[in-house]
Amino acid sequence: MEEEDITGHRLPDELHSENTSEKTNMDDNRSDAIISERQVVNVQRMQWKITNNDGTTQLVPKQMIIVEFLGNEVSQNIIINLCNFSVDPYIHPVVQCYKCLRYGHSSKQCKS
Repeated sequence: MEEEDITGHRLPDELHSENTSEKTNMDDNRSDAIISERQVVNVQRMQWKITNNDGTTQLVPKQMIIVEFLGNEVSQNIIINLCNFSVDPYIHPVVQCYKCLRYGHSSKQCKS
């Protein structure tokens, strides 16, 4: 496996990573099932926000988890419940307002 040279790149103090698997049936915030060369700071399951027919919303868990590592180096893979997973950097989606077309807020919070 080829290593990537990251010299000269500014990396954040914390890195968020994600990967998908149908076998990842672990409890939320259970970092003791993860084996990694980097220290795991936080584990959380991603969720869908679904609006029901009566207008109420509920959160439905996805089959993806976000693993937060300490430090500014990316682990190549982690082991969860004795299954090996490759690690991909998590890039948070950009929010754009559809009223003013500016970034950083949605149309519900738009002040213009």
